[in-house]
Amino acid sequence: AEWRLLLRPGGYAVSSTFAEDGPTRCSGLDVVRYSANALHAVFGDGFVLERNEREVHTTPSGATQAFTYCVCRWSAAVAAATERER
Repeated sequence: AEWRLLLRPGGYAVSSTFAEDGPTRCSGLDVVRYSANALHAVFGDGFVLERNEREVHTTPSGATQAFTYCVCRWSAAVAAATERER
């Protein structure tokens, strides 16, 4: 998604996914795993990583699944500065 079109400057995007050491499959499907930095990079230029968390969840069957959470803030000023550097 083009997050910059969905958020006003200063707006926040919160995203969660499996962590780098999370499961490789979930419900029979292959998954993509991310570190906080890799997940932040998905948002692109202009997003500032405000906070990230890691959670290890225990499923009802007793297995553990690691998750990465990121809070990114859209900054038009950061995006403009990055554009000028190019």
